Amino acid sequence: MAVGYTRGVVFVHSAPRALCPHVQWMLEDVLKTEVHLEWGVQKATPGVLRTEYSWVGPIGTGALLASAMRGWANLRYEITEEATLGHDGARWSHTPDLGISMRRWMCMETLWFPKTVFAPPLRLVTPNRCAVN
Repeated sequence: MAVGYTRGVVFVHSAPRALCPHVQWMLEDVLKTEVHLEWGVQKATPGVLRTEYSWVGPIGTGALLASAMRGWANLRYEITEEATLGHDGARWSHTPDLGISMRRWMCMETLWFPKTVFAPPLRLVTPNRCAVN
């Protein structure tokens, strides 16, 4: 069976300087390719760095990246995987205080939210609009 390919982005919003090479090594290990990251200063949080990296890989690579980064408590990051025909896309987000969460995009570009994301219920106002009760 042929494996489909997709693409995505790893956004590291903040990482202590000591973890930066480990992030690069993890990306190389999961993506099976050489990775060069350009780290910049995170102005919102003194003493940490930020980077982003666009990737291409087999469907499911986003989940592999999220699994590899899970448990790195000092990182704030997001990982995206685009939807492809027949396969949903996803976004994983992690903060030290809240842990990791995942949102899925249906292959028709609809974003799924678990019930816990919105406290008030939503109701349909017109065919393409929702309102908060």
